[in-house]
Amino acid sequence: MKFYHGSTESGLTVLCPVSKDKDGHPLLYLTDSFAYSLFYLRDRKTDFVTCGLAADGKAHYEEWFPNQLKTLYERRSGWIYEVNANAEPHRIRGIHVCREAVAVTQPHYIEDAYCAIQNEIKKGTVIVRAFEEASQEQLRQYQADLAAWLRSAGPLPIEKQNFYRTYFPACWKQAHE
Repeated sequence: MKFYHGSTESGLTVLCPVSKDKDGHPLLYLTDSFAYSLFYLRDRKTDFVTCGLAADGKAHYEEWFPNQLKTLYERRSGWIYEVNANAEPHRIRGIHVCREAVAVTQPHYIEDAYCAIQNEIKKGTVIVRAFEEASQEQLRQYQADLAAWLRSAGPLPIEKQNFYRTYFPACWKQAHE
């Protein structure tokens, strides 16, 4: 079956499982959605993800701060690697895992992830809920959830600390009071 894997690493001809499952076994994460794979071209140092594949097969992205999509993906380049693999479904919808290396059948260079995501929005494969469209209740819940996570996360790398201080100053302050 055809799957995709987004990476900022260029020149890959084989994808190897480098992530680990809860038991420490290596895994390679794949998706059957090209549109969803674009969201994996994110900055791994901040690793902030607010999207997933819904039952309708579309990638649904929610902004938690103004212009989040543009801020996180504009001018981010990378590769979407297409593979044919025997992968098993993961507990997260739209994600599949493979436990062995797979050959890349087609690399797709993405010069600007934001532009590529905008094209997928026009095709209807990505749905974005803009920050301004969120209700006050949704925003309060997001902020409460994020502050709770920040309290329980333990020490974060400096890049993540700076990210949360910049885009979620009230949550950061609430988590560190």
